[in-house]
Amino acid sequence: MTAPATWEQARRAIVSGFGDELPIDSTEAAVLAAWRQQPDVVEAAAQRIAGLKTEGSVRSGWAVLRAELDNLPARAPETTADAQTRRDAAVDRADAWLRTVGAHVPSEGELLDELFGPRGLLRAWDCAELRERMLDRWRATQPQEAAA
Repeated sequence: MTAPATWEQARRAIVSGFGDELPIDSTEAAVLAAWRQQPDVVEAAAQRIAGLKTEGSVRSGWAVLRAELDNLPARAPETTADAQTRRDAAVDRADAWLRTVGAHVPSEGELLDELFGPRGLLRAWDCAELRERMLDRWRATQPQEAAA
């Protein structure tokens, strides 16, 4: 099973797993903050707690999830150099994808969805400058129309 790509998807899965239990605002904010740092850890904990709630050994899945996440060691923040390296590597992969597949993408909208949509290579670095840069590169891959 693939992990949810957005908080809204993850939240829906957690609410469903917890028997449609909704979180209070402060609990949701705390879980969201943890999910942004370690989504795999939050989702694994939520699945395990959902099982406990189904068994009846947990009354409030959200409260247990928050308490568990509050006790996790904080992950070291990513350094700027690491973030830039990851961004550069993603842009390089997107460039390679454009060189290989770009001529077959029929529209700007489809290109933007492929690169910046929910499963896009560059969704984490979505900004106007990068979108325009990728569109310029895509336009260069498009066949020139024959002169009339």
